[in-house]
Amino acid sequence: MADALAILNILRDKIAGYLTEGLGNFEQDSEGDFLIEYETARIMVCPRTWSEGKTIVKVFSITNLDVPESPALFEFIAKENFRLLIGHFSYDEDNLAVWLEHVLLGEEINKESLMTVITTIAILADRFDNVIKQKFGGILYTEA
Repeated sequence: MADALAILNILRDKIAGYLTEGLGNFEQDSEGDFLIEYETARIMVCPRTWSEGKTIVKVFSITNLDVPESPALFEFIAKENFRLLIGHFSYDEDNLAVWLEHVLLGEEINKESLMTVITTIAILADRFDNVIKQKFGGILYTEA
């Protein structure tokens, strides 16, 4: 367990360095996750242990809350997922939330790949959050 925590802390330090170089402005919460604001979107960068000695970095934005389930919403998500090259939408039925997320392997992460994924998720989340709200209801995550 101590080794897993040490590996995770090394990854967090690496990510913090990349974010400082690439963005300069970000927050870090008490769990060591990184928070980035972009227009109407909030992007989270979350390093996690995955399996023995392996890590992942989950980059995501919860775009909308209180979005009721509907066949039209699920069709929209499926069609947009087909078009996306980076990231995918998912629906959290417990919280009626739409997510946009992408996962990177922690051991393979570099500044360019991390910044590309963060930028892509930020731009897409900001573009789609209002579309989802207008078409399917609910509120933006940043309005909660």
